Formats: sequence, structure tokens, C-alpha cells
Amino acid sequence: MNNLFSYFKFLEIIRKSHPGGVVLDIDPISKLILDEIALHELNDEPLTITVMMSFLHIASQATIHRKLSYLVDKGYINSKCIGTNRRTKHLTITKITQRYYKTLSQAMNKACLAV
Repeated sequence: MNNLFSYFKFLEIIRKSHPGGVVLDIDPISKLILDEIALHELNDEPLTITVMMSFLHIASQATIHRKLSYLVDKGYINSKCIGTNRRTKHLTITKITQRYYKTLSQAMNKACLAV
């Protein structure tokens, strides 16, 4: 039962520390895309744009393309070539996004300790 309350405590901490509970002002689909990019980067397997576009469980290709452009424009992700292949672009998170996940992690840690 404490695990259930940890999540609610996490939500409460986020809401108290950030107006409206918003740490990063992005829509839910952009959040899912950002999470995928961050998880792959965490595992040292940066996503390519081509692979990201195939994640139809998140959204259509057109929507993913539009959201990727938005995330790049806002400075939340980078699209860059890694290695010698200049045709393949990889998606990586920026320092802004690293701080976002650090904030969430700190809130989760506080929530787990509070329950």
C-alpha cells in the first residue's frame, strides 16, 4: 500500500514545487517521445529519427515528426550525427531535459522517503 501512496506523494511534491504541477511545459505525446529518447540514451543506444518515426504506438509518423521539430525548437532535444555516418541523425536530450529528469528523480526520492 505504501507504494501507491508514494506515487501520490510524488504528484503532491511536483504540484507544490511547480505551478500547476508542470515541470516542463509539453503535451503528453511530446512527453512520451522525450521519455523514449531519454531511456535509449540512458542505455547508450541513442534513437535515430528513423527508429523514432516507427513508434506508431505513440503517434502517427506525421505527429511524431511535428513533435520532434517542436522538441528541437524548444531546446529539449538535439538531432545530430554520431560517428562517420552523416545521413543518420540521432536524438539526444539536452541539459534542460537532464535537469527536468533530475527534478523528477528528486521529487520521487522525497516521496519514497516521506511514506
